[in-house]
Amino acid sequence: ALDARTRERRAARVAAGVSVGVPTHRRSGLLGRALDSVLGQSLLPVEVLVVDDVGDAATRRVVAGRAVGSSVVMRYVRNPVGDGPSGSRNLGAACAVGSVVAFLDDDDVWESGYLAQAVGLLADADVVVTPLTTIRLAPAGGEIRRAVRGIGLGGPVEGVIARNPGVTGSKVVIDRAVFQRGGGYDEDLGTAEDNEFVAR
Repeated sequence: ALDARTRERRAARVAAGVSVGVPTHRRSGLLGRALDSVLGQSLLPVEVLVVDDVGDAATRRVVAGRAVGSSVVMRYVRNPVGDGPSGSRNLGAACAVGSVVAFLDDDDVWESGYLAQAVGLLADADVVVTPLTTIRLAPAGGEIRRAVRGIGLGGPVEGVIARNPGVTGSKVVIDRAVFQRGGGYDEDLGTAEDNEFVAR
């Protein structure tokens, strides 16, 4: 059980706000849908940082359009290195003002209560890795939903990696200081950077 001081510190951290980092790469159509899911949250973040690794004009327009009339600060951040999602997530976390960082990939969406539930769990943890559901359009219309197996974080690192083939950046909500102390995502990895990050 956590002592009262730790719980108080964690509650203060959450109250300081959540920054959402969205890495993107020439997906302006999908990006708009992802951003709408953030703006539809029951718990709104203090800001959304869209980190673009190609400098795409259409992406800038999507971010600017969502910023109009929004109570959430929408920031476009250009990743000049262009080193994929790991570098973009790391840059987003470095630019964030919130004490908590939540990541959302540009081709994913959150259910409206996602952020409130995930942030609520930070009272007892420094990082929350949530389950996900894949949604595909059925040929005959409608959606096909499939829950991906839950994440097991106990035991040796090898077991964590073996049990978690479905880790994505969109499942991670983390104390920003913990993220920075842990070194963020490994920018040398072209694939499986999510698994490596969670295992580490």
